[in-house]
Amino acid sequence: MFPVESTSVETSRIARAIRVLQRHPKVAATISRVGVFDCKITAGTTLNSAHAFGDAGDAMNAGPAAERERIARTVIRDATHRTRRNRLRRTEVVFVIWNDRQWVRDHGESPYTGVAHTNHVHIGCSFSTHLVPACKGGRNYDVRYANGQRG
Repeated sequence: MFPVESTSVETSRIARAIRVLQRHPKVAATISRVGVFDCKITAGTTLNSAHAFGDAGDAMNAGPAAERERIARTVIRDATHRTRRNRLRRTEVVFVIWNDRQWVRDHGESPYTGVAHTNHVHIGCSFSTHLVPACKGGRNYDVRYANGQRG
């Protein structure tokens, strides 16, 4: 099982999406780790990344592109279908980026021209936002801190 690295916060949405992903043993075996928290802005913008709010994870995979494709398709399926592995619910993932592709809930799949995602699959439960995350002096909503406290 892959480790989840989060030094500060993670929302219940991304934590659940990762737990569901771990229930897919063949796919989970291709992931070296998932990184959740990183206090940064989205490349090429002035918006805070969903990582800064603990609401996104990068499923790291240095293998062939086909492995990242399989990870991405699994996450998308978990977000769009109610399955037993998913406890008859859908995850709250709203976008997935991998290789040169992106999937956005309610919009489907399209080419991705942003920063390359060639060694990981980005899993997002919210989009970058103008709000100020706790790591920059703001307040995070719907988070649980690494030490178990709620925000």
